[in-house]
Amino acid sequence: IYGGRFFLLKTGRGDCPVDSREITDLFRTPSARRSGSARWYLKVQEGALDEHGFPLLCLIRNDRHPQRSLKAGDPIMVDDCKWTPDHRWLLEYEDPSKASVFAVGPPFHICSLSTRRYLAVDEATGRVVMQDFRPNISWELYDAGAQSLKSDPFLAAAGMTFTGPSVLDGVEETCGLKQLHGPIVQAFSARTHTCGGRAYTQLEDFIRDGRPLGEEVTFAQVSTTLPGVLEILYGPGNYFREDLAEADGAVLSPVQLVEGSPWCGWASVKQTCHVAVLGKRPYEEELRITLCRTNEDGVQLAVQMACTLKIGMGIGDFKTEVLHIFSQREQDDPVRLRSFGIAQRGGQQQRALDGICEGRAKYVRKARVALCEAPHKMLTLQAEEVEPEGGTASSSSERPVLRINSLTSFLSDQKSEEQSAHDRQPFPLGLFRERCQASFRHGPGPLGCRTNNVLVDLEDCDVDVLFLVVRYDGAGG
Repeated sequence: IYGGRFFLLKTGRGDCPVDSREITDLFRTPSARRSGSARWYLKVQEGALDEHGFPLLCLIRNDRHPQRSLKAGDPIMVDDCKWTPDHRWLLEYEDPSKASVFAVGPPFHICSLSTRRYLAVDEATGRVVMQDFRPNISWELYDAGAQSLKSDPFLAAAGMTFTGPSVLDGVEETCGLKQLHGPIVQAFSARTHTCGGRAYTQLEDFIRDGRPLGEEVTFAQVSTTLPGVLEILYGPGNYFREDLAEADGAVLSPVQLVEGSPWCGWASVKQTCHVAVLGKRPYEEELRITLCRTNEDGVQLAVQMACTLKIGMGIGDFKTEVLHIFSQREQDDPVRLRSFGIAQRGGQQQRALDGICEGRAKYVRKARVALCEAPHKMLTLQAEEVEPEGGTASSSSERPVLRINSLTSFLSDQKSEEQSAHDRQPFPLGLFRERCQASFRHGPGPLGCRTNNVLVDLEDCDVDVLFLVVRYDGAGG
């Protein structure tokens, strides 16, 4: 923070000039203060500490991946180049008694090791500049993990009005999603497809066919609740998803509730990813997320991501899916995490699954950091529990979907003791054919259903229940 008025940040994409903003912008919302673009990491040269343990010579690196370094010059850059003397900075300290009550350590000046010019901010223009002389105004370090409150005396002294909600002040006792009293399968039935029409892999198929992404891990301490984990990782104003994206220019939509199913939400990410040889390629991800509870499994938080890497160049899209299941059987139990991955078949399948495993390790690492930095009150959030209307979750999918596994389970549950499999009467397909053909104008033809553009002859199927879906185009067709 420069002179209690400006803060340093990275606003551009890739290697770019460093920027500064009025400190009022930093305190408007919790997400602004916790953004990696405004946080800096001092990489201290070995042994370069004063008698009080403060750094004397260091690299100043932006906290947003890949942690580009501040470089002296005209303009002053934040780049990912090999370190040179232009990347190294001397810190010259002033009297500790001049430090503000919010500073970490005494005030200081920042001097380039290569040019011996000083880093400053032009108060008239707000631009970051290099000066030949030592400025009268000094820099201070503030704890990027600290929380800002509406009653913060620093804000009052600076004449600022806190317009956004504080992370600590005004936290609701319920998180964004409500908690369904029912299993994950039922909760996820509220959203079966992405916005682009891609079907999510069903839970039972995912667990059966997906690759486990490492061992089950203990994800949080005993005092943490799953609604708290949900809010910290995916709630508004938190930086975890932005930090996880690790790409300049990533576009993240907030988690939106599924209409009529407040226990289920969805969100999307659009960014670019580097592919070996091919370079940068568009990457899209849409996730569905749900919070639910059963007497057998306790509370569970499930996050399923449908990912698409648009390779192009005649290759097309490469699709993967990731499923994270957080669970907490009893209220005093720790939160545990299991993860599974599925990759499109082909020559790159194994390589993609290995990459998904690495991604899961990064997911766990960054999530743990977010939980450690979160206030205790948020860690212990509780969610309102709801029952689905009519006992079943309503679907927001625009496409009718026949779930064979769910249907089989339903038939098994409803089968009476008197009616066993061998004495059930077969479905009268012949009579059904006559009645259907009498109703259609195109006359007799094969009776069948079309799934993924493949015609299936129903006479070759052993069915107990048959669904007929008729699409009418309004012109007699």
